[in-house]
Amino acid sequence: MKTIEQLENTLKGQGGAVGFYSLFYNKEFTADKLFLGGVELRMDCVESNAVAFAAVNLREEISRQKVLWSNYYVWACDWSVSINEPGNECGGWAIPVCGNYHDFATIMVGADLLCTDEIVAGGKYMKDAEFATWGSAAEIFIYADGTSWDAVFDAKNATLGEFTSVKSKRVYDTSKNGGNDFFESRMANPDSFLEDMTEIVSGGVQHYYTRRFMRNVFDEETGVEEVCAGGVWASLADDCTYISIFFGTGDGGAAARLGGLGMLAAAAAVGFGLLAFA
Repeated sequence: MKTIEQLENTLKGQGGAVGFYSLFYNKEFTADKLFLGGVELRMDCVESNAVAFAAVNLREEISRQKVLWSNYYVWACDWSVSINEPGNECGGWAIPVCGNYHDFATIMVGADLLCTDEIVAGGKYMKDAEFATWGSAAEIFIYADGTSWDAVFDAKNATLGEFTSVKSKRVYDTSKNGGNDFFESRMANPDSFLEDMTEIVSGGVQHYYTRRFMRNVFDEETGVEEVCAGGVWASLADDCTYISIFFGTGDGGAAARLGGLGMLAAAAAVGFGLLAFA
């Protein structure tokens, strides 16, 4: 049976996995209450805020940042030839395919994911030199694993040490909530994942938010995975407040509370400056 992640490539679509798996436990009502009545509604707010932060950078003519998304697979061989073929050493940097959840999330927060349109059986991988050419200039590096960054960085320091993201200490792995939780809880918490991405791309301008999944590898400790009490799923998110846009007038402007993507149209019509939470 194909899982929902194989069929869905949007954040909301993957979040619907809660409903998909509820069918096997006769828990459809509970799933609808948790997702449709909670996560999905909150996702509307989170998406709106993400787009608003992206609009700030656009107005301020800040160049769109590049996001490198990868991790190192020691078993990533070229499966099109025998593993005994000379020169077919195992190991490589995984390259994401465009059009998947991380691509949509990155675009939504106003950045661009380095990804490939090339579909390769078993996935596309790069050796160190090619990977450095591909991603060394990216401002942000998401290392998509929660357990192997330290070992990989030690082994690949000569290559990674020249990356812009490493020099500016904007490298994040997925261990903020434990080594493996990103791959388990993210699908049911797409709102928290998108807020993490907003905080990372905004460079901390998104105040009053603590990342749930993404850990800065230079100054944050690996988190401890939480266990669902009694096996009951609970959202990782806090309350989401639609951010207010302060319009540029001499006295600081009047705050206009706007919801949904409509705030983009209003902001574009009058111009805006400072963002804050109401």
